[in-house]
Amino acid sequence: MQDAEGHIVSWNSGAERVFGYTAEEAIRQNIDVIFSAEDQEARTAAHEREAAQREGRADDDRGMSQRAAVRCIAAAW
Repeated sequence: MQDAEGHIVSWNSGAERVFGYTAEEAIRQNIDVIFSAEDQEARTAAHEREAAQREGRADDDRGMSQRAAVRCIAAAW
């Protein structure tokens, strides 16, 4: 879970397994840490956050980045 500015405020064991960051490492980081470099440059996380605030949700399926620079697919409803 992230706050309105995009900082991670909650991180569970599933996120640890998928993305490779412990809760201690992830919490307070910007959510961009799990987005690809291309998505960071395109400000994808910010656009999705704005859509969620405007529409109450932001559905998306995209490649995300793991700590070891391995890409994975994440679906959000």
